[in-house]
Amino acid sequence: MNYQLKIMSELIEPYRMNRLEEMEKNDAYNGITTEILETLRTKLFIDFDWRNSLTDSRKLELQLAYISLLQASTLQEKNYVHIGLGHTYGIYSTYIKSVFAGELLILNAEIRDLKTKINNKIVLGHLNLCLKKIPLN
Repeated sequence: MNYQLKIMSELIEPYRMNRLEEMEKNDAYNGITTEILETLRTKLFIDFDWRNSLTDSRKLELQLAYISLLQASTLQEKNYVHIGLGHTYGIYSTYIKSVFAGELLILNAEIRDLKTKINNKIVLGHLNLCLKKIPLN
């Protein structure tokens, strides 16, 4: 489980995301960042077998971690007082923060849609936990 969390956090860490943003300036890679996040979201939430979800606690944990990572990333601020000193280690660009915020909006809508299709109260509880982690403002 820790290894999966490490891979997921490394996938969306600032340097990798900023590199993907630079790659998107080349038309051949346009939209690659959103494609990667869409694939991750789809595999974690949409393609997930909710009937057997209670036996896959690792996936449930990864879902919450994914939301937490995206949400925390959108809240990181640059220290503009020291911007001339080049201290931007581990900071996401405004573009990447916007991509993450858009991903959270999509995820919010998809989880709300999933809730209408599921009758299991434990699964509904988990989906509500996921929704609580997604900021609406």
